Amino acid sequence: MQTPDAGLRHLFRSPRYVEMAERLAPVYARASPFPHVVIDDFLPEVLVSRMLAEFPSPDAAAWDRLDKSAYSKKLAANREEQIGPFLFGVLQELNGADFLSFLQRLTGIQGLAPDPYFEGGGLHQILPGGFLKVHADFNLHSVLRLDRRLNLLLYLN
Repeated sequence: MQTPDAGLRHLFRSPRYVEMAERLAPVYARASPFPHVVIDDFLPEVLVSRMLAEFPSPDAAAWDRLDKSAYSKKLAANREEQIGPFLFGVLQELNGADFLSFLQRLTGIQGLAPDPYFEGGGLHQILPGGFLKVHADFNLHSVLRLDRRLNLLLYLN
C-alpha cells in the first residue's frame, strides 16, 4: 500500500475547505433539478499539475476498456497497481475522514462512508470521438451493501 504524499495530508482540513463548504452549502441545497454544486479551481493548481503529469496516456497498458457501445470509448483504472503513487494518494485523501467531513458540511448528509473499492470510481478517460451519456449510477454498492449518496466528478481538463 502506498503512503500519501506529505503535500496531500490534511488538505481538506484547511480553512480554505471549511469556508468553501460553509459558503457553498446553501448553493448545493437549492440547486435544481437535484442538489449539486460546481466548484471551479477546487484543488490548488500545483496539485492539479502533478496529477496531470502522472495521469496515464490513453495508450498506457493500465487502463481497463469499458466500451459498452461502439461509441463510448471509455477507459477506467480503479486498482492501486493501475494508478501512479501521487494520483493514488489523491484518491486516498478523497476517501479520507477530512474530505468526508468537508462533504458532510457541504451537503448536510451525516455519516458518509468512503468507498475503498473505488466501485465506479478511480480514473476515467473518454477517448476522442467517444461520449458518456447522461445516466444514473448504481444505488447499492455491490460489496459494502451501502446506498450510494454522492458522486464526485473531478475534471482535470
